[in-house]
Amino acid sequence: MENERRSNDYLSILPSLHLTYRFDGDTNLRAAITRSFARPDFGDLAPGGAFSEADLEFQGGNPDLKPTYAWNGDLLFEHYFGNDGVISAGAFYKRISNPIYDSRRVGTYRGIDGVAFLTSANGAAGDLYGFEFNVQRRLNFLPGFLSNLGLNANYTLIRSTFTLPDGREVRVPRQANNLANIAAYYDDGRFSTRLAMNYKGAFIEEYGADADSDSYYGAYTSLDLTVNWQVTPSVTLFGEASNLTNQKLHYYLGNKERPLQVEYYGPRFVVGVKAALF
Repeated sequence: MENERRSNDYLSILPSLHLTYRFDGDTNLRAAITRSFARPDFGDLAPGGAFSEADLEFQGGNPDLKPTYAWNGDLLFEHYFGNDGVISAGAFYKRISNPIYDSRRVGTYRGIDGVAFLTSANGAAGDLYGFEFNVQRRLNFLPGFLSNLGLNANYTLIRSTFTLPDGREVRVPRQANNLANIAAYYDDGRFSTRLAMNYKGAFIEEYGADADSDSYYGAYTSLDLTVNWQVTPSVTLFGEASNLTNQKLHYYLGNKERPLQVEYYGPRFVVGVKAALF
């Protein structure tokens, strides 16, 4: 059997335009129009595949994948509190061509029914847009030790759509509709601690033949704590606590009542000592 050789060359021109209007030394309005692209993962281009009889899955590559291109428009307002923080709000829009997505189709492989065929493909043009809000502020206007407190928070709302080859309108792959992070911290130079919450909404991992066959990665909220105490100039005690709420890893088919995979990992704790020997 002769080996088949494939090639795919392309020239990418990526112009960009950035504008900034300064209201004063601490307040800006920024705008940008850019073009960007992303290459397919090397593994997704592989022409072969592998069958797992235990999972009833055949996972293969697609050597015909094209890179994804996007025209991006961004508008951002930001105000700085000197060196102690910033507050910003912005809006964004992306026009995406050849978005890469993972498809899941159920069929027969070597006489075995119910096999899920997993492969990557290019969709038609799509749109992604939304807005974001961010604040970072050290609360040094408070009295006494409270001036060592601080707050970081951001929220992003995203909406997206693109068309599959069968004409179905869906969300852009692996794109959650809501992202949020908030953290409170204390830092007096010797002792510091930070409690952070991170949230990512559910998103589509693989597209099936219809909406009920789409595979989702479920919404996830994590709560983490870090502590550092500089006992001496050369010795620091530290501790980390991750996943304090014992959030689950959750894949499901179409809706949360049809789980594909559920895993719990529990909280994780680390304590230690850092020492500078020289």
